[in-house]
Amino acid sequence: MTSNEKYQHYIIPELQNFWSVYRRDYIGSGLVDGLMLPYTYEGYDSCTKKIFYIGQDAPYWLSKQCMTTLFDKNKYLQYLHINNEVMHPLEKRFAWGNSTSFWTMIVKTHLYILTNKWYGDINHISSADKVLLDTMGYGNVHFIPLPQTIHWYSGARINESSYKVVDDALKSFNYLQIIVENFEPDTIVLLGVAFDKKRYFAGLNIRWSEPSNFISVGEYEYKNKMIKLLWVYNPNYYRFAGTNMHKVANLIKSFS
Repeated sequence: MTSNEKYQHYIIPELQNFWSVYRRDYIGSGLVDGLMLPYTYEGYDSCTKKIFYIGQDAPYWLSKQCMTTLFDKNKYLQYLHINNEVMHPLEKRFAWGNSTSFWTMIVKTHLYILTNKWYGDINHISSADKVLLDTMGYGNVHFIPLPQTIHWYSGARINESSYKVVDDALKSFNYLQIIVENFEPDTIVLLGVAFDKKRYFAGLNIRWSEPSNFISVGEYEYKNKMIKLLWVYNPNYYRFAGTNMHKVANLIKSFS
């Protein structure tokens, strides 16, 4: 069973229960996006180093209408397949060019960890290294966009009470332990600090150290294996902090 299949077995009953109870709240929340669910590319399970990258939230993922239509028809697996295709094409992962975005950062960092090559321009990645980009996993701390993200949407209107109900309901299957148990990564790279740490790290006894102002390093044991957790700022913060992607990637690589 692949990591994705294992996750599907876990998440589909959770989604069914969530939708049966909180459908009205989701529709009335003002959210326009469907849930963003974690995924691993096809080479992840066989890679010598399984690395999972976690961002904060994902605006403009899939439409709420797409999710609502499929969930109402009990087609949760179909939704997962569509969810998994959003960032599957390499062109999507390269779409931000060399800017300080989540996808630019993880593409460059992933190859740097695996090959020791730093690409200043992701448009010049070799064909062999492009294959390696299909060995990563990714997800988000938040399956729905944060309120501060949604406020950038044109005409967005959030119903705060319904949004909170939905957000609270997602706590049951939206925290780091689920990633650990279903995808069993060797290294988790977490980019961003805007989340409830107590909630997201629930169930994990992590031993933390802070070797640098820009990275926290955690270790915890799962199935007799030590998993590394590398926690850094969101890439959009680097220029304000006087650093850049290459410097942060150096830190990630040195502790991975």
